[in-house]
Amino acid sequence: MKKLILTLLLSICFACFVFADELPKLTGNIGGYDIEMFIEPVDYFTGEFVGKYRYLNQKIFLSLEGNIYDNIFIIEEYCNDKNTGTFYLEKVDNTFIGKWYGNEKSFDVELKITEGDDSFLAVSTYKDMAQYCSDDITGTYKLTYYSLSRFLLPDETYPPQLMQNGGTATFEELDDGSLKFKIELTYGPNSHWAGAEGVAKKKGDIYVYLLQNYDDEICMIFFKFMDNRVSAKANDDFVCGFGVMAHMNDILYKVSDEIENPE
Repeated sequence: MKKLILTLLLSICFACFVFADELPKLTGNIGGYDIEMFIEPVDYFTGEFVGKYRYLNQKIFLSLEGNIYDNIFIIEEYCNDKNTGTFYLEKVDNTFIGKWYGNEKSFDVELKITEGDDSFLAVSTYKDMAQYCSDDITGTYKLTYYSLSRFLLPDETYPPQLMQNGGTATFEELDDGSLKFKIELTYGPNSHWAGAEGVAKKKGDIYVYLLQNYDDEICMIFFKFMDNRVSAKANDDFVCGFGVMAHMNDILYKVSDEIENPE
């Protein structure tokens, strides 16, 4: 099996793109075969990057094009402009663990940063954006985090699905001290929805939104603002009519002083 993956990859590769040597270096293995990988500094705003890697017993490098999603790295492998495989890796401290998928097969991957550090992997976050916004409550707030799911996939030869969770909230302070808002969040592989829209009343240092459902039960959503972020928490996800896998108990960061439409 190990010999097969190496044969398949090298059989289609003749001359691949090579970068300068002074790049951050990762070492480890694919399916037991030792490799070294070099990654160029990541685009701080998009999370995109390029790089190269090779098996240590080979001179030929395969070129890489990747994206960072929180601690998840999805890296496409190319040779002669042909996609030959994909890495799905999760970063835990200084280690990248996951799988390589290609040719209807998959192999375990483990890599460590052995030269340089992880500063070259820095990507802009909503928390970073919040520091450039005003201290006013009015504006747009966002939350996004990612995970890998194998929901409904038939077997391990299929790569996992990248799940994007979170959403957007907008708030507008009204003259009477209340807060007009709209919040929409989605969670899980089927994008289950949690959201609400209305006017929340100020109670001490929090804002409270009340909605009575058809069974006369009360949905309560609490908003607390501090340091350009908001804690949004519902008293009961079911009573508030959220989806089965959805919830509202998260922190969203302010990304704009303008009110944008939730995505």
